[in-house]
Amino acid sequence: MFLQFSELDAEDPAEKWESTLQPPSISQITASTKFSPRWIKYFYARFKNECPTGRMREADFRRIICCVIDSNQVSDPYITRLFCAFSSDPTDKVITFQDIVDRLTFLSEGTPEVQAEWTVRLITGRGDDNFQYPEFATFVSSVFALGDAHERMKRNTEKETARQRAMTIFKELDRDNDGVATKTDLARFFRAIQEADNCPV
Repeated sequence: MFLQFSELDAEDPAEKWESTLQPPSISQITASTKFSPRWIKYFYARFKNECPTGRMREADFRRIICCVIDSNQVSDPYITRLFCAFSSDPTDKVITFQDIVDRLTFLSEGTPEVQAEWTVRLITGRGDDNFQYPEFATFVSSVFALGDAHERMKRNTEKETARQRAMTIFKELDRDNDGVATKTDLARFFRAIQEADNCPV
């Protein structure tokens, strides 16, 4: 059985009156993921310690991310995108334990199709099949904002700007020039990179 935590342990007083969200059983999660029962028990205990109600909000997510990664290395817009990408329903603005194990299992496959779908989630904050240039340009800017100030300055002076990079990649994705790029376009893009990396020099 999963560890149980009292709602009264929640740090936010408002959460004391929120019903605790129960995840599927260990056997169900094990069957649908690549994780062992031991890892699931351990990770769930850690998750419940941080989010007693079983619902992780963006503030919780930010706090945990900044404990793992230097806050100066991660831009605020990118954290928000990452939070929405993990959530199965971004409109609720919460991440459940099931969301986390599902996303980690999905990402572990590492195929061009998986990379494409994950990137679209980061770009749109949803599970859409396509996106337009303005969304893509904003996403690229959030990626360029990663790293410390020195790295950002060096990147901006020695290499192309975020806008230039976004325009170059989007042009490659949008080969039919209809102003829309799709997950299929991204999968093709990532597959080409993968093939180039595997090509002997």
